[in-house]
Amino acid sequence: MTLIISDRCLSLKLLIFKLICQCVTPINVSAVAIMVVVTLNLLYQILWVPTDGLPVNWEAILIIILAGFALFKYKLNAAWVVLGSSIIGWGLSYI
Repeated sequence: MTLIISDRCLSLKLLIFKLICQCVTPINVSAVAIMVVVTLNLLYQILWVPTDGLPVNWEAILIIILAGFALFKYKLNAAWVVLGSSIIGWGLSYI
């Protein structure tokens, strides 16, 4: 008798788990979609919004190229790339 009850409880738990998974998956997809939209919007605002009369932000392009080179060539940790990029950006602000 207890074996049947435990099997029913197990099947009920699996059913609830499947229902929760079906509800959580669209939430994850929408969260990733929001992150992609925000990333593309930031990229547009940084690179193609004119500053100082120039059509592109050359400082941001330089930092992106240097950070990508450091990240892929030397396989640095992302924290070091962010720190180096902020130091380069701070230095370029005085030019």
